[in-house]
Amino acid sequence: MNPNSWQFNRQELNALAMSLHTPTPRLGWGRRLYRFEVAGQGYWLKYQSLSEHAALINGFDAELSFYQHALAMLQLPKFLPEVQILENFEFHSEQVKVALILKNVPSLLMANPRQLSRDHIIHIIFKMLNAVEELHQMGWIHADLKASHFLLDGSTCKLIDFEQSQRIGETARQKALTATPRYMAPELFHGEAKTVQTDLYALGIILLEWLTDQRLQASSYQDWAYLHCQFLKIALPEPFQGFSPLLQGLLAKQKSQRWQNIMAAKRCLMTEIE
Repeated sequence: MNPNSWQFNRQELNALAMSLHTPTPRLGWGRRLYRFEVAGQGYWLKYQSLSEHAALINGFDAELSFYQHALAMLQLPKFLPEVQILENFEFHSEQVKVALILKNVPSLLMANPRQLSRDHIIHIIFKMLNAVEELHQMGWIHADLKASHFLLDGSTCKLIDFEQSQRIGETARQKALTATPRYMAPELFHGEAKTVQTDLYALGIILLEWLTDQRLQASSYQDWAYLHCQFLKIALPEPFQGFSPLLQGLLAKQKSQRWQNIMAAKRCLMTEIE
């Protein structure tokens, strides 16, 4: 099912002016990420060339599989970004097996919360919760949530970058995947599987950094483990202390004490409204 008001063909892509945005180390591993613009609207072209870098290959395949699954649904998820899957074409003298084209839209968390009303902040958080909840209701976890993965298309929150995504309860690919230490739940440092609750923890870190306007700091993987497993403190600025119960439920170090699902976070946020 094609949800887009736009589609590009193979000839168009080769005629468009594009800028390469792939981080330098990944170029040698076959990853390609281009940005281009048509009629004032930006787009991303993403594909993986053949290489020996298994993590990048597996990541791209996982994201492709997720989009194929979502696009095949009778009712498209609201959080799904506008995406086109284009197969078997030549691009700049390179044979591309399959590529993703995504509409470029701004970050949901661009604004400093100190410049927003309390109601506006609550509105933004609800958008984030709704997007992640819909993903979980599909039977998937994102498994690598970051602030940059929450976008705003019109009035709708979109999620992107599903390279680590997996079905809820899936463990077969667990050892082959990575997570970003900044957002890792304590149990992941002990080798446990990713779950709905590890998504909730990552969401808590995203909100903590946004509301405090401060990035967590650590210099090594071991330091990140100490931070998340022992030393993380929830200290919000005075205007945002009403959100402390929300973050405490999302960021409980013990999985048994952390909320089980997004609905629990929503209920907590509703009390902030009341």
